[in-house]
Amino acid sequence: MTGSLPNSREVMLLVCTKERISSSNPSCGQRGSQALVTLLVDAIAQRHWPIPVKLISCFGECAKGPNVRIAPGGEMFHAVGPEDVPNILAAIEKFAGFS
Repeated sequence: MTGSLPNSREVMLLVCTKERISSSNPSCGQRGSQALVTLLVDAIAQRHWPIPVKLISCFGECAKGPNVRIAPGGEMFHAVGPEDVPNILAAIEKFAGFS
């Protein structure tokens, strides 16, 4: 489904890609967040949504990663894998008000 934003707020998707130096500490980057970025960017582009995917270095919840957030003020997703992309897209669609 394609559409435009209902108001002027800039909706974006934030994805943590932090890679910790120590492999004994968990991080989103070590758990495949970079591959998620590719999947999310491609899926958003296929829908022609004006939603940027921005890489951030940390949400402070590394043990729950990979972490993705709809911003500003949207839903946060933890332990995200490729199987979660459809749910994230549905949440973006609802949050952004696409019709």
